[in-house]
Amino acid sequence: MSRASSRLLQVARRLYWMWRDDRHAPDQLARKLRVWRHGFRVRSAALYELPQADPDHYLSDFAATHYLKHLNPDYALFRHKAIRRALLLAAGFPQVETIAVVWERRVVLQPFTPQARPVPIGELEHWLRQDGGPFILKPEDGGGGDKVRLLEIGGGGFTCREGSTSYPFSVDGLGGRLTLIERRAESADFWRGFYPDTLNTMRFLTLWPDGEAAPFIARAVQRIGTAESAPADNRSKGGIFARIDLETGRLGYGRRTIFGPERLKHHPQSGAQIRGVTLPDWDAIRAQLLQVAGSLPINYFAAWDVYLDRQGRLVVLEGNGTSGAEIFQGEGGLLADERVRRYFVEAGVVEQA
Repeated sequence: MSRASSRLLQVARRLYWMWRDDRHAPDQLARKLRVWRHGFRVRSAALYELPQADPDHYLSDFAATHYLKHLNPDYALFRHKAIRRALLLAAGFPQVETIAVVWERRVVLQPFTPQARPVPIGELEHWLRQDGGPFILKPEDGGGGDKVRLLEIGGGGFTCREGSTSYPFSVDGLGGRLTLIERRAESADFWRGFYPDTLNTMRFLTLWPDGEAAPFIARAVQRIGTAESAPADNRSKGGIFARIDLETGRLGYGRRTIFGPERLKHHPQSGAQIRGVTLPDWDAIRAQLLQVAGSLPINYFAAWDVYLDRQGRLVVLEGNGTSGAEIFQGEGGLLADERVRRYFVEAGVVEQA
């Protein structure tokens, strides 16, 4: 197949995928086609303000969806929280406290400690009541804040909360999907000030090129929860994200994917300032994050969700082997950075310009 034919086939494949994924988006077909041919969904194009901004500066939705998950040689390390958590704990990096791992009616209490032991589901319920919580329930293999719930105990029963929705919950009903029960973490006062009902994590994108001794930070954003996203701060649930200047730790505008080019100087619910705020201890946070990323040699591409706890320790909440590009490109495309572009070109994610 000639180079021209191969390129035409790639364009046709991309257009078909975009049409299938984005055909119901509320926009004119002509505009859809303009952004689809570059591999962007209508939602992303609105956030990036395409085509006024240069599409070549942005990693496309098509590339992010089809290629990023293949960059790491062992994707399971990032897909499965329990595996990653055990490795990072063994390396000495603080993690959120895991109370139990539950599969169907099998329960292991304190799974990452010397006190780990299997218990009946009834004993787990008794333990949770005695402790008092609150706790976080999350699928062991989930992402994007999907099915992350706040578990609270009061009035003799259990209540789960997702966003503004609350409902009674039975521990006996856990099952069908491997689930982690975590103690609800608390971030340092500075981060709680953005919005007190969510953890407000920082997300770092690290890349580790072949032939280099260590990974580097390509981009970082501050995530901030809202009433819609709580107890998570994920942008897919309505959370806010703001780009962090890598040199100074200063925040840019707050953005929300679902609101396109909206730019927030302040949190719409708490009123907390976002734009222009400088994160404390930024140099130390950045250095510790690179230690974490450098501890896993099969980490070629990763998005790390971290926070500072009440004791000022950097805690790794998540490590993702793929990540929606939107959160990193709300205030400028990743490919405008020559080092980042070179990485993705060499990895076969984007073509050489």
